[in-house]
Amino acid sequence: MSQFDVLQSLFALTILVLLFGEGCCKLKKRIVGGRKCRIPTEFAVAIVDKSLTIRCGGALLDHRWVVTAAQCCTPEIEYVLAGTPTISWATLEKAAKTKIRKCIPHEDYKPEGLLNNIALIFLDKAVAQSDYVKYVSLPHAQLPDDILNWYPKCSVMGWGAISFSYAGSKSKAIRCALLEVAPSKDCSKVYKGMSESIVCIHTNTSAACGVDAGGPLVCQNVLYGIASYSGACERGVPGVYARVDTYLAFIIPHILREADSNVLHQAISVIVLACVHIALFLYSVVIWFPYTRFTFDNKYMN
Repeated sequence: MSQFDVLQSLFALTILVLLFGEGCCKLKKRIVGGRKCRIPTEFAVAIVDKSLTIRCGGALLDHRWVVTAAQCCTPEIEYVLAGTPTISWATLEKAAKTKIRKCIPHEDYKPEGLLNNIALIFLDKAVAQSDYVKYVSLPHAQLPDDILNWYPKCSVMGWGAISFSYAGSKSKAIRCALLEVAPSKDCSKVYKGMSESIVCIHTNTSAACGVDAGGPLVCQNVLYGIASYSGACERGVPGVYARVDTYLAFIIPHILREADSNVLHQAISVIVLACVHIALFLYSVVIWFPYTRFTFDNKYMN
């Protein structure tokens, strides 16, 4: 074998080591077992940092609010990307990139636990609905028992991991998976101290991994879960979701409070504007008009 052949073989071997070595050490960040989405995903958003790297997922509730996981409320998050199922520099121009004004974690969330892992993001400006951007529906009320009794299967979506074992490049397209809802007793066997505010999803073939924290769990087009913990992306370990219908008392008051604040600001603006108009009118009637009349009489009538 010539020296050139040896060098060529070493180069090829180096490339393989780099590729598969990276695959062994990192988790490929896509929906495990997920496929290209065939269900509506226009409400699914990507929460990104300044470099537009995806940090979390979320769901667009209305023109100013996004619901996500409390663990996503970090200093790194900067923008919400809506209306782009495929994340690339080419699609960013069409995406609704909106700056995050504030992230509000649940007041009882503790980073070391799984409970109350839900948060609200308030956007710096409004995001309007379009062919590519929609708002997700919230449950009208809390279900009286297990979600399983109402919805045996629900859909998850996001830009997480696509394989339990192999790493590779990050997903550009949003992925979806239809998963079975796990009975509460199965969940409590794995996670001690679980409450009714948690819903578990079987992960025998699919799971929400990596950057899918905060991603939506949708049952018949209604938001019922926010991804909290993926069972370390282990096959057969239930994934944990914050059960949205048990957190309506957290979500709705914040939205209404901000709406009331906006109405108050608008009312104050209207009142101030009205006062300015009244002041100008009084000035014209009491001061300007008499002065003009007096000046006119002195100049032309005498």
